[in-house]
Amino acid sequence: MFVAGKICIIVKNNSVQKNMLLLYHEIGCIINEYKVWGNKFIDNLAPDIRIAFPDSKGYSVRKLKYMAKFAAAYPDREFVQTVSAQIL
Repeated sequence: MFVAGKICIIVKNNSVQKNMLLLYHEIGCIINEYKVWGNKFIDNLAPDIRIAFPDSKGYSVRKLKYMAKFAAAYPDREFVQTVSAQIL
């Protein structure tokens, strides 16, 4: 039973990781779409997210920039979904 419980936790964690990967890609695509608004767009977006979602973490300026770079490097959502499906 102990091993089955560990496997269940791993599967759930991988599912969360897949969803986070897709979420980060989607956020990165949105950021890249609106980057034309100026250099301070991401700098202003991070505090806006903190205000709108006070319980959420992981949306600092640095991480938002990483999300944008990730989406720019892999613009095809289907590719990201295929790769994330291989995580499990």
